[in-house]
Amino acid sequence: ITIIGLLSSVVVVATKNLPRRARALKVQEDLQQIITTARTIHIELGHYPDSIQEMVEFKGLVHLETYPRDPWGHDYLFEVADDEPRVTCFGSDGQPGGLEEATDVVMPARDASA
Repeated sequence: ITIIGLLSSVVVVATKNLPRRARALKVQEDLQQIITTARTIHIELGHYPDSIQEMVEFKGLVHLETYPRDPWGHDYLFEVADDEPRVTCFGSDGQPGGLEEATDVVMPARDASA
């Protein structure tokens, strides 16, 4: 019984953060897909799309199949700044700033000198 208890606690500790890692991976994959789609549309049309919705509705070879939402059900923020597409996930709270899972994730990462 002691051995089973020890093994159970090892499994619980090893899998405790799995959902958190899965959410972080989904955010990274979504942001990369949005950036890639925006850049491809830029190559095809000569300008970046205005919104994520435009990337879903785009009829070219590369487009977003569905409107992506972060793991907490919030919209991503898409913008073009300095002629570069940028996507932001505001984390679990859906608000700018925050700690842990509420931390903002921006792709591409903002230049620290800006």
